[in-house]
Amino acid sequence: MNGHSDERRVPRISRRTFVMTSVAAGVAYLLEERVGTSGFDGYSTADATAASAVQSTVAEKPGQSDCDGICPYRPYLVVPASFHDKGDRPTTQTPVLGPDSPSVFFEMYSPSGEGGERVQHPQIGGEYTIVVRIENQGNAPAVGLCVDYLEWTRTEGSIHVYTFSPGLITRGGSIMDDSSVEIRSPKWIPKGHDGAVNGDVIVRAFDVFDPYLDTGYKLYVTNDRHLAHRSFTAA
Repeated sequence: MNGHSDERRVPRISRRTFVMTSVAAGVAYLLEERVGTSGFDGYSTADATAASAVQSTVAEKPGQSDCDGICPYRPYLVVPASFHDKGDRPTTQTPVLGPDSPSVFFEMYSPSGEGGERVQHPQIGGEYTIVVRIENQGNAPAVGLCVDYLEWTRTEGSIHVYTFSPGLITRGGSIMDDSSVEIRSPKWIPKGHDGAVNGDVIVRAFDVFDPYLDTGYKLYVTNDRHLAHRSFTAA
């Protein structure tokens, strides 16, 4: 995407899948547009084997923040990967999922939205909520806080495919500067992957003035303070 537009700040609500593939230097994450074949230059959605050759050709990317180098005050969002996490990234030399984040967990779904009992082992087909704790370590509030949730749904060769569900996004939240908040997803029904009873969820938190950039777009969890993940296994 060229220039700055509202579309790059809040992800377009369309059916998207994200793919993870092993490369020589580590693990990279790539986007595959299921609404067409233009997600990559020269990469057809029917040709998953070409993913490793096009890891740098994402056609649509979130742009730079309007506040970069201009505004004296801005939010600084962090989904803590550990206690006392100050948002320094990357945390590894190569982009990987890293350990499960203590900031992401699961609860039984509650229609009231007030939160239910915490769950260690979500069951495939059950009804749950994904909860994420977000810190704003900046010096300005985030008033357009958005969170989306991507689930590992299948494997294609060495590629883990993460799916973004249009109904699984939380928008319009706010968080004051130097504070934290817990955000709950809409009702989540785990799918697992490839018929298995285990899976993984990647969470991204962002704001108009503090968006995830190319690293978050490619799901580089250990390279982007806006991202975290939690794996699960049904008991």
